[in-house]
Amino acid sequence: MQDRDAAAAQPFTLSESHCSILSGIESGQERLFYENEAIRQQWTAQELQRYYDYDLFGRYSISCDKDALMRTVGK
Repeated sequence: MQDRDAAAAQPFTLSESHCSILSGIESGQERLFYENEAIRQQWTAQELQRYYDYDLFGRYSISCDKDALMRTVGK
């Protein structure tokens, strides 16, 4: 139990794998979106790649109900 509490107390940080994925995104606005969401939702690098491949940024940009869209990708 103490290990779980200690892990929960640690802030989420992006790994080298996260940074590698993010560095391949040319648009600064799009890269910032994925970086913020990865931190906020504590995505693994694999999840970040999946949502990038899914074009979450593009879908979010044109969505009329952004909150509903983000609930579909939340953990």
